[in-house]
Amino acid sequence: MFKKWQQSSKAWKKLSDKLRGLLKVKPGSMRSKVICFLTGHPVDVVTGRMLTDAVDLSLPGPIQLELERTWYSDSTYEGPFGRGWHHRFDQWLMNTQYGLIWRAGDGRDILFELLEPGQSTSIHVNPH
Repeated sequence: MFKKWQQSSKAWKKLSDKLRGLLKVKPGSMRSKVICFLTGHPVDVVTGRMLTDAVDLSLPGPIQLELERTWYSDSTYEGPFGRGWHHRFDQWLMNTQYGLIWRAGDGRDILFELLEPGQSTSIHVNPH
């Protein structure tokens, strides 16, 4: 039984790696979460970290209200739901010497660099 599971696990990892390569998927992205879900949820088979999502509240209507949270095993963030949990109502901006950092609802830190007039930039995303 263990040998069969082990062979199956290796096959799923191989499939996951191939999908990530073909789709040029970055770790921590929504595509990565989808592939992880399809091939090894709750463990990201590439990084080894555990992740999960949960919807705690969903109110329908013209302006839908939904409380969805995401948990990463390697996140050190201590939020209202405890260590590693992130949600869209716990977002913030912080001004640093490097630019503005936006903590997104899924736990990613996104840096917006400071610009001089006429400059352009790219966005730098830290998965969490």
